[in-house]
Amino acid sequence: MARPDTILIEDRAYSWRAFVEQRKAQLEAWRKARRSRPRFRCARIVAPGASAPGRYQEPTLLQWLREGNR
Repeated sequence: MARPDTILIEDRAYSWRAFVEQRKAQLEAWRKARRSRPRFRCARIVAPGASAPGRYQEPTLLQWLREGNR
């Protein structure tokens, strides 16, 4: 059986090659847009509890309750 030249979508026939060419054009435009977009390197602000030493420096829930912050 040979490959079909058309694809049926909602009872309408479309050229398979046209779909493939359109998809290639879309991917090329997407890649070109990604390359031209400037890359920003933002400084991350790390929360104290995000690192292992920071977790031990922050007060725990039990310490917080003992201090009367209910």
